[in-house]
Amino acid sequence: MWEPLESHVLHQGKLTSVRRDVVAGPRGSRPEQVILFGPPISLAVPFLTDGRVVLVRQFRYAWGKLSWECPAGHAEPGESPEQCAHRELAEETGYRASKLELLYTLYPSAKVASPYSLFRASELEAGATHFDADEELEIKAFGVEELRAMLRSGEIVHGPSVTALLLALPR
Repeated sequence: MWEPLESHVLHQGKLTSVRRDVVAGPRGSRPEQVILFGPPISLAVPFLTDGRVVLVRQFRYAWGKLSWECPAGHAEPGESPEQCAHRELAEETGYRASKLELLYTLYPSAKVASPYSLFRASELEAGATHFDADEELEIKAFGVEELRAMLRSGEIVHGPSVTALLLALPR
């Protein structure tokens, strides 16, 4: 059961691909599975010494709006989730973390094969940002109660950031 019978690459991009499989499913069914493949993703919840959390805001084309999120990005070939989290944190916020703690690894959707590794970053040291050519980010630190209000109001909608914040914020 769940063995691939047919497999076709529908799209092959620089970082991602989309594949359509027909599989042998339960009770003789032949369901179609369309899956997005890409590199693993790491996300950091960066805590300043005063307890505030640093988020970045950027425009998300698919959603047509600006989004407050934890710093995150795709791993480079051969890069561990920890290395990726350190690199993305530094590139997007300028902060370097002396301490990185894995909170959780999740798959954001049944149709996405790329895992998200969620980290808590602390003991931060400020430095320079290094945005990618296609990034235009706003960086801001928020207090815990302000973040809770943003989560309740739906102001933070990026699923992995919501999960990471709920796991990382003090109870």
